[in-house]
Formats: sequence, structure tokens, C-alpha cells
Amino acid sequence: MSISKFNHNGNVFTFKAGKDFQYYRLKDLAQYKDKIFPLRALFISTKGRYGDSPVAVTDLFYVNLPSHLLDDVRNIIRDPETVADINAGKCGFKVRAYQNHNGGESYSVEWVETEPDIKAADLPF
Repeated sequence: MSISKFNHNGNVFTFKAGKDFQYYRLKDLAQYKDKIFPLRALFISTKGRYGDSPVAVTDLFYVNLPSHLLDDVRNIIRDPETVADINAGKCGFKVRAYQNHNGGESYSVEWVETEPDIKAADLPF
């Protein structure tokens, strides 16, 4: 392991989000649970009401991720190999539902290394 792995000089992702990008919750995408969304970038929002929160960037929109993924997203951003794979379009995610400790339904993601299979035409927004 090299100490340079921990250098972080600005945005490490090459994808530039559109000015009209909107934020969606995983719950909004839950109906596409078997689809793979393209992962173009990740960042940490520091302006949230409840502290830092992770955000994924797809081809068309931002996705607010659950707080339990904050450390994973920080580690992904710091890993040059994973960042290179994301920049090359080799990474995506699937939405998965799970039962939370209160008995309700919550959502998370499953990271996948593959070509995304969901296209803009497949989405209602």
C-alpha cells in the first residue's frame, strides 16, 4: 500500500453532471430493483440537515444514499483503481430493499462491476 492512496486533490471523477440534474431517493428507484444503474461519480454532501451524506451520480440524476454507506463512499473515492473503473463506465449499482429494525422497509445499494443496463428511455422522469 502506498501513502499516496490517501491524497485527495479535488474531484477525482471525470463525469460532469448536467445543470438540470435532480436528486432522487433510493425509494424512488425501488421499482427498478433488478436493473443496474450506471455509477458515474460519488461525492459527500456536507450541507445536509443531518450531517454528511453520500450521493451517487448516474447519467441523468443524483441519488441520495443512506448514511450507512458514508464510510464506503469515502473509501471508494480514495481508491484510485475503483475511481478509474467508475470513470471508465465499469461500475454501477442495484437498489435493494431490506427490513429495518423497526419492521419497515429501507433501501440500500448493491455495488456491481458491469456495464449498466438501464437507459434514459427506461425511466419515467
